[in-house]
Amino acid sequence: MNLYLGIDFGTSGARAVAIHADGTIQAEAEYPFEGVALAASWEKALFSLIEQIPLEVRGEIKAIAIDGTSSTVLLCDDAGKPVAEPILYNDARGVEVIERLREIAPPNHTVLSATSSLAKLLWLLQNSEQVQGSTPIIQNYYFLHQADWLAFLLHGKLGISDY
Repeated sequence: MNLYLGIDFGTSGARAVAIHADGTIQAEAEYPFEGVALAASWEKALFSLIEQIPLEVRGEIKAIAIDGTSSTVLLCDDAGKPVAEPILYNDARGVEVIERLREIAPPNHTVLSATSSLAKLLWLLQNSEQVQGSTPIIQNYYFLHQADWLAFLLHGKLGISDY
């Protein structure tokens, strides 16, 4: 049997659904967040969702798709461990680098927003001492979207993303 698992991370919780290739639902799971959910709670939610799927269904899963809140990002070391709290989708600290963004991005591009992932990356580079103390932030770290980090927890390969 060809089954597929879709996992969705939102602001209030995470959900999973296992479906057959013909579209019929085989199993569903939910994990509500209490308060603001950050990396440790995301990891707990991910594995809780998978454990809620019956073993016989899990054994038939051929592929997994994970999505998260757009532009929620985190910085990880080369072992995939978060080195700072994630920056959530609605965090507008990137307003500090908006002029720099305008210098490098085409007019009307989606990255020209204080909440874009690129704005958050530029902010991190500009404020590395605030985030990491004296450790240079631009070396030996991975800048990951929430879904990329969650997928890493399953497959163990850092630096894999979609466009």
